[in-house]
Amino acid sequence: MSSRLLPRFTARMYAVAALFSCVAGAARAQGGASTTGTATDSLTPASAGVFTLEQAMRGRDIYATNCVSCHTPADHTGGGFWAGLVGKPLSSFFKFVRENMPEDNPGAISDDDYASVVAYILQLNGLPPGSGALVPDASRLSKIRITQPDPTRKER
Repeated sequence: MSSRLLPRFTARMYAVAALFSCVAGAARAQGGASTTGTATDSLTPASAGVFTLEQAMRGRDIYATNCVSCHTPADHTGGGFWAGLVGKPLSSFFKFVRENMPEDNPGAISDDDYASVVAYILQLNGLPPGSGALVPDASRLSKIRITQPDPTRKER
């Protein structure tokens, strides 16, 4: 870098650092994220076991009744399926499924059944079950971050 550009570069770096410091300070003052992590760090990862095995099994049965006329389980697995979802809150996926599926009659099943189908899709992708059921509540689902499925884990 030329010595002529160095003062401008240094001034910009100080300005960026000052801006970051102000934003981080404001976030801390409002009870927001710390400077050591990102906003998604406070979310529970879906890989932490956010559904029960029983719920996923109910979801498998509901999927077989309501989804297989248009989809196969393979349609909901793999990198292509998850590419746009990883890192987003689970509420966005749940909302999409609830508002758009089944395609010929969106909203045809109960919210609990939609939660079970989502649990089945998570389990189908190798995410482990836990001790608590996935609850069809937008506020609670927004606190769960979709994590990369484990390709080495198989459905049970």
